[in-house]
Amino acid sequence: MIYLVSMYYAPVVNPPANRMAQFNRCLSLSCGSESIRVVTGRPNYPDGVLRSGFRFHLWKNTLGPEAEAIIHLYEAPAPFRGLYRKTLGMVTFATSLWFFLTFRRYSREDLVIVTSGPGFNILAVYFASIFNRRLRFVLDIRDLWPQAVAGMGFLRQSGLPYRFLDAMVRKAYERAVALIGVEEGIIDVLSSYKPPQNVLCLRNPVDTSVFRPLPDNERESFRQEHPSIFVDGRRVVTYCGTFATYSGLPNLLAALALLSKARPDIHFLLIGQGEIEGELRSTIEKDRLQRQVTILPFQPREDCVKFINAGDACFAALKNDPVFESATPTKVLEYLACGMPVIAALDGPFAHKLKEGQTAHICSRGNPQALADLLSKVLVESGQISTSDARSLIEQEYGVSTFNNNLSTFLEPLIGSAE
Repeated sequence: MIYLVSMYYAPVVNPPANRMAQFNRCLSLSCGSESIRVVTGRPNYPDGVLRSGFRFHLWKNTLGPEAEAIIHLYEAPAPFRGLYRKTLGMVTFATSLWFFLTFRRYSREDLVIVTSGPGFNILAVYFASIFNRRLRFVLDIRDLWPQAVAGMGFLRQSGLPYRFLDAMVRKAYERAVALIGVEEGIIDVLSSYKPPQNVLCLRNPVDTSVFRPLPDNERESFRQEHPSIFVDGRRVVTYCGTFATYSGLPNLLAALALLSKARPDIHFLLIGQGEIEGELRSTIEKDRLQRQVTILPFQPREDCVKFINAGDACFAALKNDPVFESATPTKVLEYLACGMPVIAALDGPFAHKLKEGQTAHICSRGNPQALADLLSKVLVESGQISTSDARSLIEQEYGVSTFNNNLSTFLEPLIGSAE
């Protein structure tokens, strides 16, 4: 049996849920769906409201969108905003996960694959493995923890909580039978804990059959359905993702404040929700950016693709902190798969790759004036970067088939074997 553990899973839609869904699809093909169990929480992301049918259940078994068996463990519903409210949900799920994994009977061939974040999942499986020595686990690391928490300003690296969490995560890396990282910067860290054959760089996949350029007639029809956003003469730039502390959106609003008088025709459509939404709305009101910004809640995936295609360009950014320098925002890959011009405030290897391949307009993080200058230049000279090669890059390096081949080859020695 293979247990796929993620705090977020369908019907929730976010990066860890999407990534684990692809794990399920890949391993179901190679091992059979009857050998897979998805272990997740009670769906309440991002608003903290439990989905229908989950109230008053400590756990519940359901079938997923592809008839996969899902085990929903108890998780205190909490909105994805504010340190303490978010942490409540994360800790209660991790506690339920510890009980689930610790008191389960495993055969020598069973394998548990745990994706982060949140990082409490790593601690849960590590402590469970101490009490249950037959538990073999693989860690799928989407961001380095607790470094990312410190980077968002929630922990001090000199503090005792950070040092304790860091020590426990290091022990979890050592005890895991294999480690998977989502990008090269994470792999550089993981490689110090395992030999090369037990470490895999597995980039987030992009379903290019979903994220794709739309025909001109569909694009124009969708624009006409939303006349308050796609006004004639307005240049619309779309951001589609979580309003998180690491998202770089405050820097975007600072850039727009610099441009509000000189370029009133530039308009940003922000689609999503998250912990800094209140801060963003307050800034928009304070700086009188209502005519420059529209905020919409999370949309179904097919509608997100339409909004992405309907605009003139797309935007992504990350907070100006060293821990995010090597990050690869999944939203950028989805924008490029749709064939859209991308404006991004990024640094590090991924930004260098985009610059080198001339597939996106890039400026450094944390510099509102540089971003304002880039926005003005790109939206005046729209179309100077070709996006056809960008979609080819996504298909070759971030496509679903590449993901499946890499994952199945890497796990093959671990499935049906025991150390």
